[in-house]
Amino acid sequence: MRVSKEKALMCYQQTMHIAKQWLGSGMITQGDWEKIDTIVAEKFGVSDRSIWREINLISLGTNGNIPPTKGGIPNGADDSEDSAHQAR
Repeated sequence: MRVSKEKALMCYQQTMHIAKQWLGSGMITQGDWEKIDTIVAEKFGVSDRSIWREINLISLGTNGNIPPTKGGIPNGADDSEDSAHQAR
């Protein structure tokens, strides 16, 4: 029996939601989770390049890759006047 692409995607997402709960509870490791994701995606025909995949292809060790600098936007607040004065 063949299922529609939408149903297959929904089944993939539901299965990975359960796997993510297992990961969060410590039942499986990150490596196990990645193996499960690969197997389940293959089973339901979800491409490894799909935006629906759970694996984050861009992982940063920090919250960003641009360090805060003098004259920039401090703490995410837009202090345009202060930044303009600091730049002088």
